[in-house]
Amino acid sequence: MNKDLSSPYLFPIIHHPDGSLEAYKEYQAALKTLNKHLVAIGKYLKINQKLSSYTARHTWATMAFICNINPAIISQSMGHSSIKVTETYLKPFQQNIINEANKAVLKYVMK
Repeated sequence: MNKDLSSPYLFPIIHHPDGSLEAYKEYQAALKTLNKHLVAIGKYLKINQKLSSYTARHTWATMAFICNINPAIISQSMGHSSIKVTETYLKPFQQNIINEANKAVLKYVMK
């Protein structure tokens, strides 16, 4: 955790001012390192999918949706430009939730 309370960052990996080219380069380098380590973890765990920061973000958003967190909050947390972007990612999971709801209703009716 970043011990500098004035820093806008959670982790102390970016030392240049927010929005600067140097900060962006530090971010890109940290992201590349993170993705490299996630690939290594995936190989070690014999996961057949390539793990990446994208996978982690998508998993977080999916789990938040399953936990009934408002899609607007998920969208803001993900830094999406609009809720429409978030809804695109969540649409397949909405159908799963609808299917589960239908199963629960049918099970109740068929008692």
